[in-house]
Amino acid sequence: MKLSPRFIAHLTEMKFRSLFSLVVFASCLCFVSSLQAQRTLAFKFTAGNEYKLSVSTTTKIAMKYMGQDVETTMQMESGISQYIDSVNTEGTAAITQKITRLKLSVAGGPLGIKLEYDSTAADSQDNPLSDVLRPIVGAEFGLSLSQQGKISNFKAPADLLATLAKQPGSRAFGQMFSEAGFRNMVSQGSLKFPEKALNVGDQWKDHVVLPAGEFGETTVTIEYTYQGIVELDGKMLDKIGMKMTTSIKPAKDATGSQLKITEQSSEGLVYFDNTVGRLDHSTLKQTMTTEVIIGQNSIVQTVTTNVTTSMK
Repeated sequence: MKLSPRFIAHLTEMKFRSLFSLVVFASCLCFVSSLQAQRTLAFKFTAGNEYKLSVSTTTKIAMKYMGQDVETTMQMESGISQYIDSVNTEGTAAITQKITRLKLSVAGGPLGIKLEYDSTAADSQDNPLSDVLRPIVGAEFGLSLSQQGKISNFKAPADLLATLAKQPGSRAFGQMFSEAGFRNMVSQGSLKFPEKALNVGDQWKDHVVLPAGEFGETTVTIEYTYQGIVELDGKMLDKIGMKMTTSIKPAKDATGSQLKITEQSSEGLVYFDNTVGRLDHSTLKQTMTTEVIIGQNSIVQTVTTNVTTSMK
């Protein structure tokens, strides 16, 4: 059968279009691959800029006390402003962070208590909880933060630490409101990056050491896994998996109480906006079962914590 010149031309055009489409498709694949591969993440700072960090934490503690199941729930919401004072030639920023608001409620426990504090409420309860939290609101902390997220030169107000040390209610918070605890609190908008470029699946670690009073000290190992670029709410964000593992180093010559971690798990996600060089938001769920040994007695408790963080 003889094909007409018009049909041959039409067939040739179809082949050309198909080939062109394949070339465009392949180019798109290469472009997407180039976005996902060899990604260097870094914080970016501009002197005079100010950011708002919001942190919401819900903690549930389940334990047996005198043969009964007892549960305590603690909900905490905090606001932190981050002001960039200056940026040096290496990109490291001198930052002033201020705790602008605090809202905390504690309910349950062996005595079934309920305490609340809200720094934004004019009629907030007057209780031991308020006595501890009220001086913290408005406190300013200084630190330096590198482009890779390394914190240095952290300074907590000496008068605040002295005030909190005199408050009997502060003991219930352990080391949360110590200088190390504050350092951990104000650094929640940060995370550590390796200097090398990242591929999907690359992993790296960070370590945070916190005092644990009479129990010694705890080391929190944070393992990050780079998961590539995702689009959320019109923004291209770098997605990073996060897991935390806690270990305890007993105090030297410890003769009193002991703390053991018998089981733990965690799962979190961090979304980083590499275009502007700052955290966008993060989530973390952590479950830990511990045993406190006091003489011949022991208390087993399971602590479940959910933390969400966002920055604007």
